[in-house]
Amino acid sequence: MAAQLLGFITLLIFCISCQGLIRSLSANSKWAGVKEYSQVALKVERKYKIFAWGLLTFVIFIHLVVSFLEVLSAHF
Repeated sequence: MAAQLLGFITLLIFCISCQGLIRSLSANSKWAGVKEYSQVALKVERKYKIFAWGLLTFVIFIHLVVSFLEVLSAHF
């Protein structure tokens, strides 16, 4: 029962991190009307957000697979 609950919580957190990754990938750039050094900072910020959300999503996905295998092995 505990493994099933952990698997459900992991799935919920994975969905939230996927939503954050999709939002950071599809965010509109606000580079119009800002100075050049500000454009570079905004580009770095966007790349960092995509990297951070992608890494978080990957780690949670690995944990989701492990939780799924634990639940599967508990039933068979």
